Amino acid sequence: MQDTNIPTLEQTNQDENEPKYLDSHGETCLAATSAPIPTAVSASIPDRLLQVEAELCRNLKTIEFTDPVDYVYSPLDYASDTHAKYVHRFCNSQKNVLFLGMNPGPFGMAQNGVPFGECDTVRNWLKIDGIVGKPQREHPKRPVLGLECPRNEVSGKRFWGLFKFLCGTPEVFFKDCYVYNFCPLQFMKTSARNVSPGKLKITERKQLIAACNHAFLQVVQLLQVKLVIGVGNFASENASKAVKGLQQDLFSQLRIETLMHPSPANPSANKNWPSYAVNRLKEIGIMSYTDWKISDGQQQQHQQQQQKQQQHETPKAATPPRRTTPPPTTTTKPTSTPAPRKTTTKKQGETPTPSSSPMDTATPLLPAEPTEIFRPADEADPTAIPFPDQDSSDCVSTDTEKGE
Repeated sequence: MQDTNIPTLEQTNQDENEPKYLDSHGETCLAATSAPIPTAVSASIPDRLLQVEAELCRNLKTIEFTDPVDYVYSPLDYASDTHAKYVHRFCNSQKNVLFLGMNPGPFGMAQNGVPFGECDTVRNWLKIDGIVGKPQREHPKRPVLGLECPRNEVSGKRFWGLFKFLCGTPEVFFKDCYVYNFCPLQFMKTSARNVSPGKLKITERKQLIAACNHAFLQVVQLLQVKLVIGVGNFASENASKAVKGLQQDLFSQLRIETLMHPSPANPSANKNWPSYAVNRLKEIGIMSYTDWKISDGQQQQHQQQQQKQQQHETPKAATPPRRTTPPPTTTTKPTSTPAPRKTTTKKQGETPTPSSSPMDTATPLLPAEPTEIFRPADEADPTAIPFPDQDSSDCVSTDTEKGE
């Protein structure tokens, strides 16, 4: 791996008010600085990445989180077995592209240690299994059940479902890409509602972001990343701030782009996220960093599959029109009783053809739903997401989300 000469502590202006962290040797350093990655002679890329993450977890344990945070889950600790398998299997080489999430979701990474870790995808597509323990303090409404968690992580299902379709196998996706979360902790209120990192108190948030920035720069250096795609505004904005002012070529030439988060808490993502995501990736130029080939026909096929899936996932929206059709069928009597109906229409004067109106109103109701499921991608503006803090986590979990 190339030595990018990340600034040492002596080269950085020290400020007593800046949050501090412990480096890999247990020495106190400024969190805003970036020391070189621990370099054991025999250490592989997965081992060195796990070292960076272990150091980050140690630094975050020194932060005392207060209200509104009541519970803190650290899946890199209690789900270290499955997380290590994810790292060793899919991060064993340098990567051109880094997909950057914000933090674990309650039914994804918090359950199994895999970013955007929708359990069915982790088991059956990523082929990861292992032992998952328990957090030190577990909320009774958010138990950690590991890969047996019955709840679906909607964000993860959408995220990995897209790349499963585009790449076919995990090996094709991870050949040039990797998925990493900016913050490895999940925060909850006493009620078990999710607290995004952007909602932490200022002093706590500064310490958290400083430690996470430090680890993020090490990951970029280790993997020699050329393109960072932040899944949500929070991730991309913090990545930009982390590399700001760094003169090394690796960081000064690093591209940072934004992909709208697929969380169901984001209304825009519920309209046409798969279609938008494909268009956005093409706009970013993902093919020049990977071996992927995204054709228009492939995109249309994926859009049709997602359209059918959404129709099955929301059957209640389609049932009302079908329930309104039986009453008209009873009125469509071709029996020879035109005389009384003609006399009534002449008296009222406002319903000239009552026998044909039920058929005319029934036909446009059915196709109206599918035609509005997917809109043109230019209507989805990734820079104008209505939830700036809640749209960027691994899964933004709120109690209003259903079916996860």
